[in-house]
Amino acid sequence: MSSSGEEDLELDGGMFEEPENFRPPPPEAHFASYTRLTPIKCQPEITDIKLRLVGKSPLWGHLLWNAGIYTAQFVEKHPELIKDKKIVEFGAASALPSLLCSMNGADSVVSTDYPDNDLLDNIKYNVDHLPYPHAKDNIKVEGFIWGNETDDIKKLLGSEHADFLIIH
Repeated sequence: MSSSGEEDLELDGGMFEEPENFRPPPPEAHFASYTRLTPIKCQPEITDIKLRLVGKSPLWGHLLWNAGIYTAQFVEKHPELIKDKKIVEFGAASALPSLLCSMNGADSVVSTDYPDNDLLDNIKYNVDHLPYPHAKDNIKVEGFIWGNETDDIKKLLGSEHADFLIIH
């Protein structure tokens, strides 16, 4: 007993440490495939795009959303809206629309998502593994929280404005 009448407790020794393997490992990344619409107007040698998705995300980046698929299909149907344009995709997740914008002749593309390393690294992976080498040159990946200033996006885009916005 201490002089104040309270019992002395020894809190050392790892009493609050979790044992090794206490929590399951995070889910591993998985893949989805997007089959391009025919007739393919640009880069016809690429018929399917393999997309990596994060294992699990509270921001839902582990899913290939219908909005991304429908936007990708719109880009494929209307490449004239994309060619030589500056594009920004907000909430990109797998970045499927960004990839197709690049393949359909966009001048520059900025693909954004919440600034979470897993999400941004996943977008970079998809850009790097697209079998279209020019994508690495004209797609930039940037973390962005909606409502914040867009100065960094403007710098990456090389312009004060975008010609085409994709918002999920």
